Formats: sequence, C-alpha cells, structure tokens
Amino acid sequence: MLYITVIIMLLGLIVLTSFYKRSRLLDFATFNEKDVAGSFISLNKGKVYYNRYGDKQHNTVVLIHGLLTPSCVWEEVVKTLVESSNEVITFDLYGRGYSQRLNVPHGEQLYNEQLLNLLDSLNITKPVDLVGYSLGGGIAVSFTSHYPQRVKKLGLIAPAGFMDDMPLIAKIAKLPIIGHYITHLLIPMFTIKRQEQAFEQDKISQEALHKVKQQFSYKGTIESYISTDQHYPYNALKESYDQVSQSQIPVSVIWGQDDELMLFKYSENVLNAIPSADFHPVPNASHSITYEESEIVGTILKKFVA
Repeated sequence: MLYITVIIMLLGLIVLTSFYKRSRLLDFATFNEKDVAGSFISLNKGKVYYNRYGDKQHNTVVLIHGLLTPSCVWEEVVKTLVESSNEVITFDLYGRGYSQRLNVPHGEQLYNEQLLNLLDSLNITKPVDLVGYSLGGGIAVSFTSHYPQRVKKLGLIAPAGFMDDMPLIAKIAKLPIIGHYITHLLIPMFTIKRQEQAFEQDKISQEALHKVKQQFSYKGTIESYISTDQHYPYNALKESYDQVSQSQIPVSVIWGQDDELMLFKYSENVLNAIPSADFHPVPNASHSITYEESEIVGTILKKFVA
C-alpha cells in the first residue's frame, strides 16, 4: 500500500511540476524576428527561419538538422563549406529554433513539403547537395526519393530510417497520459545539459547555446517533438533508401562509432540499402558529431561536395 502511495505522489509531483513549467512558457506569437540575426520566409504552412551563406553562384549545399537541436548545430561545418567555395543554406524545421510552431502531424510529408517549399521560395532550381543529420538524414533520404531531380549529392550523418530500438526518452513519450508530462520535463533538461557541456568544451558558441535554450521557452516546442515521435517513420524508410540507391545519386555516410541514439549498428542497414555509398565511421564520436567533431565532419563533406 505504501509503495502505491509513493508512486501516486511521484506521479502527482511530475504532473504539477510539468503544469507549472508549461504555465511559464511564452506564446510563439510574441516572438520578435528582429531580435535575432538571420532571415525568415513565409511558406505554405508557416514562417521558417533560415540562413544563406556564401556566393549564390557557387555550388549549393543544404543542411538539415536533427530532432531536438536546431540549425545552429552546423555553425562550424558551415564555415568549412563556405571557405571551400560553396553556398550553404541552413534552416529550422517547424517547431524548432525560430521556425513557427504548428498544430499538425509532424511526419514525413510535412518535412518534405517544408524543404520543397523552401527551395522553391528561394528560387533554387538547380540540383543541390543535400546533407541531413539524424532525423534530418531521414528527411534528406525521403526528400531525395520523392524529388531526385532536385538533389545532386546526398550526405547522411547517423540518419534515421532503420531505428528498430527507440531511445528510452522516446519510449517514455509514448506512455499514455503521463508520458506527455514527463517529456515536458526531461527533453529540455536533457537537451540543454548536453549543449552546456558542448559549450564548456568549446564545441559550440554562446549564441548556439542561447538558441537551443530559447526554443524551449516557447509553447509548441515539446509538442513538435512528441508529434514527430508519433508520426515520423524512424524505422520505415527502407523503400526510400532503395529508391535513392536506384537513382545512382552519389551518397556519403558519416557515423560516430559511439553514437548512443542512432546506434552505429544501424549503419549496416544503410550500407546494405545503398552499397555504393562512401562510408566514414568516426571513432569515439557520439550522436553530437556535427559539433563535437565538426572539423572531421566538415573535412569529409568538403571533399564530398567538391
């Protein structure tokens, strides 16, 4: 009886704490675009934050970030690519960073549509080099399978698509009722702590750390994560991978051998689906490879898109 009472009290504390934290969140409608550097563009579903670096006459590289950290994870990779005479475009997925929060299913179609709308709205008609990281890798594969004429080369960094064992936090998010409240507490804590460690190790800038923290101060950020967790086919993109392989578009795969989220073993599935892909395993690299090992990632991508 005591055991049950303690559990009920803990669950009640989680719910109350979650309600308190959510009550302090800001409405995204109050966000002032003039407070941040970068650009905004209105697409068919809402406003999207993006940055365009380098000369538009150069080869265009589009970088897609992952599930929780917005486009600032690319800051050092961007510098390497621009210095190598590339135009580089980064953007925040809906519900992340400074892009609009949407109350719609965050699945494969939404993200493919966002990228297509962005390219069209920026009048980019030439094929681009598309690079995706984690969830962004899954998006890049799916987009390429649907619009192969828009992609010249495809770079994948620990991409989604064959994830048969979801991380604990994703399993918690799927728990009936209580999972929603726990997720509201754990996701900001987990993500911010990871970025603070990266900042202390001089892996990301103060600006990038601020951007990661700031996104969690607005309503709709966690809901976007939960919706993606519910609707995105993390383990059901084999057909898209097969279509990419048949398209003969050059593919490069980068994977940290100590990745604790997109486990390194999943790389076998990717390489089986796309045998022609160049493979770059990175020893001692975690899932935070884009900024913790930005020099290695930048060097590999620089050569690939040259």
